Amino acid sequence: MSGDDLKKMEEMLKRHLVVFSDIVHHKLDIVMQGQQMLSERWGRFEERFEKRMDAFEHAIMRVEL
Repeated sequence: MSGDDLKKMEEMLKRHLVVFSDIVHHKLDIVMQGQQMLSERWGRFEERFEKRMDAFEHAIMRVEL
């Protein structure tokens, strides 16, 4: 192999690594967005659950009186 062939191979490898890096970065962005959505949904669920538990506790207090 000549030095020119090695340079071509090196450039090709660099291009492939850049493409691979971009793909991985994109997929990680998708995962992070999914995690953010789940976190937001969990927060809304917790709020609804707390409201229902408060209403349930008030109903029990009224029955006990």
